[in-house]
Amino acid sequence: NVTFLVRSQMIKSEDVDIRNNFETTFKQSHDVRLGVTPTEIRYENNQFITTCSDGTTLQTEQCLVAAGITPNSDLLKLEKTSIKYCSKGFIQVDNACETSVPNVFAFGDIIGRYQFRHSANFEGQHLFDSVIRKGKKQPLHYPPMPHAVFTNPQVASVGLTEDQCIEQSIKFMVGKNLYKDSAMGMALRSETDMVKLIFEQETNKLIGAHIIGKEAASMIHILIIGINLGITAEQLQSMIYVHPALPEVIRNAARKVKL
Repeated sequence: NVTFLVRSQMIKSEDVDIRNNFETTFKQSHDVRLGVTPTEIRYENNQFITTCSDGTTLQTEQCLVAAGITPNSDLLKLEKTSIKYCSKGFIQVDNACETSVPNVFAFGDIIGRYQFRHSANFEGQHLFDSVIRKGKKQPLHYPPMPHAVFTNPQVASVGLTEDQCIEQSIKFMVGKNLYKDSAMGMALRSETDMVKLIFEQETNKLIGAHIIGKEAASMIHILIIGINLGITAEQLQSMIYVHPALPEVIRNAARKVKL
């Protein structure tokens, strides 16, 4: 049995529909306490005793604290160099990942842009192709950065969320479809898994894609390609999809967009 004490919301950076879906589903199999924080933790008689902000007390065998990210740049002794870093410890680089010292480059978690292994792979490949192969640094241009949360249910996303579209005053259209409204979704006995697609109203181009459910981290790749190529709702609808396969849920979501 695992109890989650969550300061505000779970996966709060995800699209609102995905976040709400996840919290509802996750609570069915876990004790999740939103808006509750530990005020004191002590270890007595082989037990962690946690006092919570809501006045309750937990006694547990294990205690995991996940409280953000701190770069380990202090281990690099950067103060002995001319390499600049911010107050949080992230190394400062230009648009080509070059530090304040010429011909010294940094990439990955330590520069504080993205905290993903696949983003570090992308940056490292760019540096290898430009600096090592061509002998000249070149600006790094990021395509839309995808990510996945390997929980149960699984979550995957690329592009803008609905909240971001509203914040940026982008007029948009939404298409949503549940897994269960497809042959494979029914076979998997999926009840809450879903796909949400966001299209720019003016161009009908896909600008955001969000999935919660089985194989989400694999399913998202067709939409990563779509966003990078500027695919429209009509093009997603007109493709032939293998039946019965989960990507049919993507087609069904595109069909539900009001053009």
